[in-house]
Parts: sequence; C-alpha cells; structure tokens
Amino acid sequence: MGDASVGFDMKRMLLIVALVTPGTAACGSKDSDSGGSSACAEGRFELDGSIEGTASQLNLPLGGFGYDTQKAGVGDFSFGTSGKLHVEYSEALATGQPRSVTGTLKLPTEAPRRSGETLTLGAGSSFTLLPDDGLRVGGTFELTSFEVGTTPLDGELSACFAYRFDQN
Repeated sequence: MGDASVGFDMKRMLLIVALVTPGTAACGSKDSDSGGSSACAEGRFELDGSIEGTASQLNLPLGGFGYDTQKAGVGDFSFGTSGKLHVEYSEALATGQPRSVTGTLKLPTEAPRRSGETLTLGAGSSFTLLPDDGLRVGGTFELTSFEVGTTPLDGELSACFAYRFDQN
C-alpha cells in the first residue's frame, strides 16, 4: 500500500470502532483542536432539530461507522445508547456534495421523544462528506419527513459525525 490515499479509502470502507473523546462543539461549529471547520467534535455524533414539535439536541459518543465513498452504497453509524443511522445512496459520495439518501434512524435512549423507535427517512434527506486531511473524516446529514410504519411524523433533524484515525 504505497499510496496513502488508497490505504485511507480502504479504512473508510471498513466498520470502524471509534475511540470516544469528549467534545462539546455543535453541528457546524469551529473545532479548535483540529484548526479547521468541523461538523462535530471528534468521536461524536450530534443530532439537532425536532420530532413532533419536541426539540432534540443531543451530543453523543460515536460508537462506530462505515460507508463506501467509491460507488453507490450504504452507510451505517452507531451512537449513544442503541442509536443507529442507516443510509442508502444511489451515487458515489463526493466531498462537499450532498447526496440524497433513504434509510432509517433508530433514536437512542437519550432522545427526548420516541426513544428506541426506528423512523424511516423520507424524501429530502441527504448526506454530505466534509473535507478530510487523511486522518480526520466527518459528514453532515439533513434528515426529513419521517415515518413510523405508515404513519408520517412531523420533524426535521440535522446530524453530524467526526472521527480522527489517530485517536488514542
């Protein structure tokens, strides 16, 4: 593996168990530890928005994640206590380019509304990769028009994750 970028892309395609580090940065804020803009603090998964009129702002440990950047595929992210986001996209991911996604969101037990329930993501949901430096990866999500079974739910959530491969 002489080419570091190829090795890095291979790492991104594997399920990675994240080492948790404390963080308090909100989605879209400046992360002073890395010196650059970040959607989340490293080792964190954040949700911000509302479901059925109940505000939800969570900053939770990122448990693990995996996604394919080279082709259409799936992404899986675990966070908090039993929270899971599963997304499917029909075109390759590209840094800074939102991709339409479908999938499900299992709300963690820390959620103030519908904790532990799995919501289906509706039309308008997206996943955007953030620029990386070879060691740090991250992304943002806009999650909209949820359903439980066939029952539509009012709500919209912004989410983000960040991970640094050299965390100890």
